[in-house]
Amino acid sequence: MKKVTSLLFIILFSVLVISCKDNKKKELKEADIVQKDSIIDTSVDTSVDNTIDTETKEYEPTDDELREYGIIVDVEDGAYPFYSVTVDFVERNMKQSFTVNIEGFNINSETLEGLKGKYATIYYTSDLENDLSDLHFEGKSLFGEYAPEKDDNWKQVTGILSRATSLSGDLPGEITITDTNGEETTFELYIEDETMKVNGKKVTAYYSLRSSNIITHIVPSSEE
Repeated sequence: MKKVTSLLFIILFSVLVISCKDNKKKELKEADIVQKDSIIDTSVDTSVDNTIDTETKEYEPTDDELREYGIIVDVEDGAYPFYSVTVDFVERNMKQSFTVNIEGFNINSETLEGLKGKYATIYYTSDLENDLSDLHFEGKSLFGEYAPEKDDNWKQVTGILSRATSLSGDLPGEITITDTNGEETTFELYIEDETMKVNGKKVTAYYSLRSSNIITHIVPSSEE
């Protein structure tokens, strides 16, 4: 009987020891899993919030920029990268034409043309610039057969022509006329051979002032 009791005690003790070992292994395994899960992947830059959509950030205009809201009714391409955009400011019952340089801010031609017929917030600058109508040397127009009829409302400046040193490419160049007082007047002009020939000589420019409206940023609206 004592042998049987001893045998039962040994079996019971063995079962308890094995059970304790299994529980210990389980606890160690669970602790190892938790430890692995808590390890930070240092290959990922956690300082960067990749959930931010930078396109939705509000645009901050400069002091020189104006803002209007309207519908883009026309988009016409010109000499690359310039486009002409017409905006209808419905609430003000007026339309205005703008120049867009698609390389001036983050927009491509397809996106710009796709805005036609859609509402948008327009940021732009507006300045008065010299619009050259005719250029004379020794009383004759340098524009030849393309010279316009003289307008009595034109302004004029006489002085030494400079910066007409090379032919224009796809975009106009700039020339400067310096009068006897040393004041400079600058014009945009497609420079050709006839203009280059009189660089450094006395010329007379006939011009007017025009408004130059240049779009600097566009924020499309969800309104159709």
